[in-house]
Parts: sequence; structure tokens; C-alpha cells
Amino acid sequence: MPRITEGSIEEHKRAARARVFDAFSRLMYERGYDAITLADIAEAAGMARTSMYNYYPSKEALLVSYTDSEMDRFDEISSPKRFKEDYRALLDTIPWNTTERERVAVEAVEAFLHNAAIFRDLDAARAVTAWGRSHRRGGGRRLRRR
Repeated sequence: MPRITEGSIEEHKRAARARVFDAFSRLMYERGYDAITLADIAEAAGMARTSMYNYYPSKEALLVSYTDSEMDRFDEISSPKRFKEDYRALLDTIPWNTTERERVAVEAVEAFLHNAAIFRDLDAARAVTAWGRSHRRGGGRRLRRR
């Protein structure tokens, strides 16, 4: 029987999903979508490989769930332009020295590249998933044995 590490089963599941999302995000940034497996993600999240399948039956399902979660965070911003202005104003109030300013700029570029990689990999995953769905339903060309 699995060990429950939180106060309730729901809290345990929420914490496990957060660890999986964190591991998935980190590995996607480091290696890219095609170079990681559910086993890699499970190991990085500190869970057994077989436990991962209790949460996500495939890497594609994990990608969709992760993307939905990330998009939900953006949906909470009612006015993106206002958010950007407020965020910039907040950053301008911080007494940065040159080293800190450069560090933050590098981190911002890395975050942008990370998100760009995720969306590029998401487009690839969607294409593969759409192709797979069309073939499962018989809509695609079938390969024949010779």
C-alpha cells in the first residue's frame, strides 16, 4: 500500500502532481520533450515508475495536464497589460545593483526560452496525438505487411 505523505489523500495527490509538474518542467528544459520518459519524470519527482501511471497514462497525457495547469495560471490575470505594467513598476522599485540586474535579465531570458521550448514541444505532441487519434479511428492510411 502506498505511503500517504500529506494530511489527506487529496492533499497527497495534489502534492504528488506538483512534484511531477516540477520534474516534468525541469526535464523538458534540460533535455526536451522527446528525450524524456515517464520513468525519468517519476525518478526526478521521487516516486516509483509504476506510481506515475496512477496519475498519467502517457507522456502526452502529462503534457496536456501540465499545459492546462500553466494556462490556468494565466487565466487568473484579468488584464495582461495592467499586470505587465504593475509588474514592471514593482521591479523598478527594487534597488538593483548591476550584478543583480544582469542576473534577473539572464533568468528572464532563460524563462522565455523555457516557455518557448514547452510550446514548441506541445505543438509536436499535439500533432503526434492528432495523428494517433485519426489512425485509431480508421481515418488514416494503414500500413500493410508485404
